[in-house]
Amino acid sequence: MQAKLWTPSALASECGKSPRWMAKWLEDNVKPIEEKPEKGRVKRFYRFSDVFAAAVYGDSQKIDPNRERARKEAAQREKLELEIAVMKGELVPWEMVKHAWDAMLSRFRARILPLGGVLAVRVQTLDKFEECKEAIDREHHDALQELSTAEVEVYAHSGDLAPTAETNGESVGGPGEEIEPRGERGAGDMAH
Repeated sequence: MQAKLWTPSALASECGKSPRWMAKWLEDNVKPIEEKPEKGRVKRFYRFSDVFAAAVYGDSQKIDPNRERARKEAAQREKLELEIAVMKGELVPWEMVKHAWDAMLSRFRARILPLGGVLAVRVQTLDKFEECKEAIDREHHDALQELSTAEVEVYAHSGDLAPTAETNGESVGGPGEEIEPRGERGAGDMAH
C-alpha cells in the first residue's frame, strides 16, 4: 500500500495553518517526495510521516524505521565479521600491532646503539682500510641478521607482549635500597 501524498495547501488545511506559512515551513524542513510542473509552477507532494517527523523531531530524515533497522543490521554484521576475522587470525587488533612494533623498534635500538663502541674496539687494532671495512660490514651484517630473525610474541587475546624473561617476583630497586657508589661495586678500573 502506497502512502498518500499531500500538497502544502492540503497540509495547511489539516494543520490549521496558512498555505503560505506551510509552504515556507515545508521548504525549510522537509524534502518533497515528488515534484510536478503545473501551469508554470512546481507542485510539490509530501508524505505525512515525513512532515510529522520534521515537526516532532526537527528532521524528517530521522524517523525511517526501515533505514534505521538496515543500518543497525549492517553494523552488527560488520562487527561480527571483524570478530570472526580476529578469531581466525586474519585480523589483529591495533593495540597488538602497536605493541609488537614498539618491541621491534626497542630491540633494533638496543642492538644498533652499541655498535659504535663495539666497532671502535674492533677496528682500533686493525691497520688496513680493507680489514676495517670488513670488520664493520661483518658487525653490521651480524646485527641485521639477529634483528631479522628476532620474534616478538604477542598474546592472542590480551593485546600484551609475552614476557621475554622469567621473573622471580622480587622487587628490583625502589625506595629504601642503598645504592652503592660506582667505585665500590667492584667494577674495576676502566682502561682508556
